[in-house]
Amino acid sequence: MKNFAKLWVLLFCLGISGTSYGWGAWSGASTADLVDKSTAQTITGDKTISGSLIATKACETGYERLTPNYCIQIAASAPSLLNLTRDACTTVTSPHSLSTAIVITAVPEARAANGVQDRTSTVAAYDDSSCSSSLRRTVSAAGREHVATTVFKVLDKIQTNLVVKADTPGDPVYLKFSDDAGDSGRARYYVEGYYD
Repeated sequence: MKNFAKLWVLLFCLGISGTSYGWGAWSGASTADLVDKSTAQTITGDKTISGSLIATKACETGYERLTPNYCIQIAASAPSLLNLTRDACTTVTSPHSLSTAIVITAVPEARAANGVQDRTSTVAAYDDSSCSSSLRRTVSAAGREHVATTVFKVLDKIQTNLVVKADTPGDPVYLKFSDDAGDSGRARYYVEGYYD
């Protein structure tokens, strides 16, 4: 049995059995010929970098490079939080034509509506302008209104970053805010940075 297995492996590697399964036989070309040597680099074994990786690409105005592929808003130019409109699809323009993902700080708040009920507020990020398909990320705040409480009193508030991949570099992303039937929730956002 071992000899049969070895023979099968040998025949397979030579391409004889492969043709019966629809695989082409090995043409004999060197694997080095399959690599574009003008752009590809091969690293073998362990390598040590004594220094750091530095990106030379410029960030968009108002941003500074934090890591080789990430630009963050400069604190002095960072905008205040922008309100999202309930049940509306909001376009978030890409900060740079080469951004592959946008980092959005989202702040949903579940707030009282003067009635005993669970309260929620959700921010969902999409890559389609109707905010109906292609959901990318969500974040929700949820709280319980145990007794009727003054309207708009914050029950739960979350602040988090949503990293939303663009379909193609530079494309916008879309945010949609929704809440429970009390319609007392709130959600805000701002663009913190982008990957390029």
